[in-house]
Amino acid sequence: MPFAVFRGLVTDDWQLVVARDGDQPVALTMVTPRPGPGVAHEAKTFFTGVSPSHRGRGLAVAVKAAQALGMVERGITRLSTQNMDGNAPMLAANARLGFVRSATSCDVPVRLG
Repeated sequence: MPFAVFRGLVTDDWQLVVARDGDQPVALTMVTPRPGPGVAHEAKTFFTGVSPSHRGRGLAVAVKAAQALGMVERGITRLSTQNMDGNAPMLAANARLGFVRSATSCDVPVRLG
């Protein structure tokens, strides 16, 4: 994703947490607020990533947990996330954090022409 697009999604400091090893960023997680009526206190994980050299150390759990604590301080009461089935490390991290796995779908027709 181009940096300008990524940066445009982060409109408040609570949305992004970065872990560093010295001055090098090695893990991050980002959430976006859920727009719309009735969801003012909800957010959704948009991205979590850990540098290959730092995987397997619990950094995904650490950044997501730190972010959740900051969100509670700002009145965010519900967080959702999603994963690809093949991403076993992130599925395990999310399970460790208490996320409950479910499957849903929603058809949204969009007029293209």
